[in-house]
Amino acid sequence: MGCLPSRPQPSSAAGPSQRIPISDIVSFALDRQHLYDQNKPLFIDAEDPILSLSASQTIALVPRLVAGLHAAGLKKGDVVLLHLGNHYLYAALFFAIAGAGGICCGSNPAHQFHDLNHVAHLSGPRFVITTQTKTATVHEVCTKQGIPPYNVFFVEPLDHHVLQQILRSPSRVEQQLGTTLGHNAPGRPLTDLLRHGQSDWMTLSSELEMKQTTACYYSAPGPTGIPRLVAVSHYALVAQHMALRPGDEPYGGSVVRLTCLPLFNMFGIVWNLFAAVRYGHPVYIMSKFYYKHFIHYVDKYRASETYLTPAIIKVLINLEDPALRESLVTLRYIGVGGGPIDSVALGRLKAALHPEATASQIWGMTEFGVAALFRWGEHDETGSLGRLLPGYQIRVVDHKGHDITAEARPGELLVRSPSLMSGYISTVPSAGVDQEGWFRTGTIGFVKKGKFYVVGKTMEVSETLKNTHSEQFSPGPLPALSSHSYYHDTW
Repeated sequence: MGCLPSRPQPSSAAGPSQRIPISDIVSFALDRQHLYDQNKPLFIDAEDPILSLSASQTIALVPRLVAGLHAAGLKKGDVVLLHLGNHYLYAALFFAIAGAGGICCGSNPAHQFHDLNHVAHLSGPRFVITTQTKTATVHEVCTKQGIPPYNVFFVEPLDHHVLQQILRSPSRVEQQLGTTLGHNAPGRPLTDLLRHGQSDWMTLSSELEMKQTTACYYSAPGPTGIPRLVAVSHYALVAQHMALRPGDEPYGGSVVRLTCLPLFNMFGIVWNLFAAVRYGHPVYIMSKFYYKHFIHYVDKYRASETYLTPAIIKVLINLEDPALRESLVTLRYIGVGGGPIDSVALGRLKAALHPEATASQIWGMTEFGVAALFRWGEHDETGSLGRLLPGYQIRVVDHKGHDITAEARPGELLVRSPSLMSGYISTVPSAGVDQEGWFRTGTIGFVKKGKFYVVGKTMEVSETLKNTHSEQFSPGPLPALSSHSYYHDTW
């Protein structure tokens, strides 16, 4: 996209200043358990709530997994491909990989050989954690990429009751675990990682260390349609979380989340992994969306918060079920991302919710997390995507890269934030962050009275913008997270 001209003017918009704690992401997530009941379930299988981990169990499990990964040979900077769908152990596995000094690369378990091999080719994993249902595809990819079978771990068979006994009585690990698989097996049980005692997770003590240490890779669409990986540091993950953190506990402090979005992407993890264990907010995890189950679980678990895609919203509002509002009465916040949604559909959703509920579009990208939304309690009827979050700065530039200073005049949105990615891993050249720290989003929008609106993407409207004024544009929906394509698996 070329270099931008130097910018003497202030940015078009800026959220409140932001203080980033000096911490690795694991310590950041796990250092507040004394503020709530450590034994209440936090990561819960919505279909079988017996399958769950509390904060105390997560803190007990992560050091064991760290020790096991080290014993398996993981070194700092090694990549672990977490080829796994939504699972109550997902958070513990993520924390263990990052805590061992590794890089967690989430991948879509629906991928067939071509797509999974592309992710593996880009990320260069040394280890794979997956399920036995994916054995054939994983084995084919591992053979292609030179990953030995003994570096592949299956989350099953894992008896949850045995796992709980191990966490309660570490000295009885060998008696509880049974035998490992044979040398000719396509992988090893995850329990093999629990045989090596405990190890402290890696800590980071400076901002520089945080920025230079990659925690995870996530897929995002490339400019030619070929997926690329986004490298995200410990620093960026902490910054993203701090930007999202509300000043006060909403809904009287009773936050219960229900998630059906995949945990292998950024939109799925920002609320459902870190916030759950940092603040003691239970998250009920669905393996996939099915509307009857979703409505049932909202009511059964008294869910107060959820995050959905426009496709799911349209399913719900088209049910025309008179009992829908009663079933969703406990919800107080719905965040909508992963694709464009029109104001009519959003209005119909709001009509089905409790009067105190807020439904907000969410604007962000895998490259910098969530940049704008409406907080609980703020209602908007203008089609805006929300207000800028703390730590984010926005520029609006014309087609030549010159700043647009007039309010409500559309241009390309550029973002600068501590939450920005470290860079891309791609098979084709990809523009990243410029020398001044600005990232070109490829999104055309404008700011009006502190609210953000989107017109479209640069390729769609760049020519039109050259000689037009904002009055010719009506506020429109944003493909809220550019990573939405991997929710629909349409790479």
